[in-house]
Amino acid sequence: MKTLHTLIVAFLILQYAYGQNNLQKSIETYQKEHAFSGIIAVTDKGKTVFEHAYGLANQEFGVKNTLDTRFKIASITKTFTAVLILQLIEQGKLQLTGKINEYLPDFKGEVGEKVSIENLLTYSSGREKKETCCESMKVFENKLSIDSFITQYCQGKIIEEPGTKFEYNNGDYVILGEIIEKIYQKTWEQVLQEQILTPCGMKNTGVVHSSDIIPNLANGYYYENNKLIKDSPYYTETFSSSGAMYSTLNDMKLFDKALYNNVLLNKRTTEMMLVSHEDLAYVAFGFWTYPSKVGGKEVIFAERQGDILGCKAVWLRNLTEQKTIFILSNTIDGDINELKNLITNN
Repeated sequence: MKTLHTLIVAFLILQYAYGQNNLQKSIETYQKEHAFSGIIAVTDKGKTVFEHAYGLANQEFGVKNTLDTRFKIASITKTFTAVLILQLIEQGKLQLTGKINEYLPDFKGEVGEKVSIENLLTYSSGREKKETCCESMKVFENKLSIDSFITQYCQGKIIEEPGTKFEYNNGDYVILGEIIEKIYQKTWEQVLQEQILTPCGMKNTGVVHSSDIIPNLANGYYYENNKLIKDSPYYTETFSSSGAMYSTLNDMKLFDKALYNNVLLNKRTTEMMLVSHEDLAYVAFGFWTYPSKVGGKEVIFAERQGDILGCKAVWLRNLTEQKTIFILSNTIDGDINELKNLITNN
């Protein structure tokens, strides 16, 4: 009996090793074919089963990406903001059904009167999206304060009944950041540090300020007129609570662990955060939560992506099997969703 048990264990170890070797070969092939630059990591029930850095953090000086390189994570920032909002709900300082002007009395117009916290979390405010009418990202080329951004781009008309139509945008989460500041009487960045980064031990995560020199931060690269160029100097602070953060692989692992182990939110609130609103493009609070199939098995994914010029990021959690994929990239080369699917199916 003991011999049989030993043989089964040995078989499982060999099967696991074969699977990991196959995954590594698939990723390496993809990286060579598409010039992927960044970090890829996979964890299984909190244990790292694959991680590797590829390409260059700085192409001008040939500086390589490493597992400690910092990357802009763009809209993954929104998940941090969603956690801060849900913490306030746990504290009884916010309600999902509460309207914007209950917390921001100076917020003018019908948007403030009709749009709820839940509408903002699910991109279903129904407000006129003035910021999406601007060509590309030109709204962020000007040095606007958050107050000026909200006044100019978020206080328009209601064009859809709030809660009935999903329309992705940055402004809804900028408003959420302003609400966080109003309640705490501190900047969103200070609250982020005190409520998430410090408790989680995330020492290499922060907010990109356009005037700052941030050590070990990868440059972003994208194509313009078929020429690879370094990303332009946008006033990143305008993204604030919707997309201004940078992080490292290890820090993202810490955030993943804290969130899914109910350290930042209680179990009930974490579950509420991950509820899929199928009628709103499967959006959850700070994530998308949706059903899929892996190896013929039905699973549920919670996913958050970020994308700003050449910098792309994926944080994908298989909720059914407790597996997580992290992709942090600093060039536009390759299709990050194709890469994600390749890893998922290995």
